[in-house]
Amino acid sequence: MNILKNFALISCLLSVLTVSGQSQNNADPVFSIKPQFSKAYPFSEGLATVRIGDFENGKCGYIDKTGQYLISPTFDECNSFSDGLAAVRLGDYRTGKWGYINKHGKFVITPQFIQSDFYATPANHFSQGLAAVRVGDHKTGKWGFINKKGDFVINPQFSYAYKFIEDLASVKVGGESGKYGFIDRNGKFVINPLYQDSRDFSEGLAGVNAGTKDRPDWIFINRYGEEVVKIPSTISSKYRWAMVDSFKEGVGKAYFVPIDDLNRNGIWKMINRKGQVLFSDELSISLSHSFSLGLAATYVGQYPNGAYGFFDKNGQMVIAPQFDSVDDFQNGFARFRIGSFESGVIGFINRRGKIVINPVFKSNFCCDVFSFSEGLAAVNVGTDKNGLWGYIRSPVDDE
Repeated sequence: MNILKNFALISCLLSVLTVSGQSQNNADPVFSIKPQFSKAYPFSEGLATVRIGDFENGKCGYIDKTGQYLISPTFDECNSFSDGLAAVRLGDYRTGKWGYINKHGKFVITPQFIQSDFYATPANHFSQGLAAVRVGDHKTGKWGFINKKGDFVINPQFSYAYKFIEDLASVKVGGESGKYGFIDRNGKFVINPLYQDSRDFSEGLAGVNAGTKDRPDWIFINRYGEEVVKIPSTISSKYRWAMVDSFKEGVGKAYFVPIDDLNRNGIWKMINRKGQVLFSDELSISLSHSFSLGLAATYVGQYPNGAYGFFDKNGQMVIAPQFDSVDDFQNGFARFRIGSFESGVIGFINRRGKIVINPVFKSNFCCDVFSFSEGLAAVNVGTDKNGLWGYIRSPVDDE
């Protein structure tokens, strides 16, 4: 990794950044929207959320792909557009109220849902024509679903509710110690609330914890509530599934722990729809990485001296281990980091492992460079506190 670490010695970040026009070479990032915002987020439905000023006192609004404001920064918090509407907040996170605006910036659902807690946003994205919202505070309030007119089509009655995916939504009843089940768009339980925890449906399957919080027993069920992915008996005699993650591209993930000591560290494995473990033990799997565009990330070597690469569904390494951190592929490209979490540099590769955006963006991997969305990626030039955000355009992939 020593050779790769030398990338961190790039003498000047701005020397390889181009604003509009042509890039200096094929891998130099080109700004379509120059850095000017205090914070910027990915595009969704043609608009992107941007913030001017800090989180406490600043305001957010929405820009188009030319960088022009279509909705002026007049809100205290903004979510991305989904199904033509976006949830926004007026007021602070303690007493502010959330409502929904259209793409003209007009409220179509009056601000009325009170946040009451920093992390407890009471108005979720619209999905399949409905949005989960909370009436009341984050401790005792109840969740229901509204339509695009703001009318409740499923009355507030749940301790928590997730968005509809594949025509089903996971909801919790019974408070802190309650159970999860799945409802249809009429609010009827099609899978009774029997589970300690749940995952959203994906590719017709959902992971649910049929055990307890202290002794989890995760299984995969179909939309009828039937257990359809079972852990093989050859493994179940020694291990159990302590956690599962959703199926993506036909492959799911399960966290195996020894039955004789559930407190021992387990290991993530990828599985097929028969519950069979895929790939050799040499491929290290993590919760944060799944298959995307036929590739999945793996860490090779002993931390912190190893490196990330990508393997295919045959278990063959197709992008050699060479990165200190990577993200799953999104819209054709994957972020990578060279160097430490605090001071490394970030770029993008394509599916062949070719660097298509040079690693020139410094600072925090999780918060200062977003993946490409609708042809643009929000990036921070500078440091987290003092940098400015703009948007680079997607590279032309010659794959």
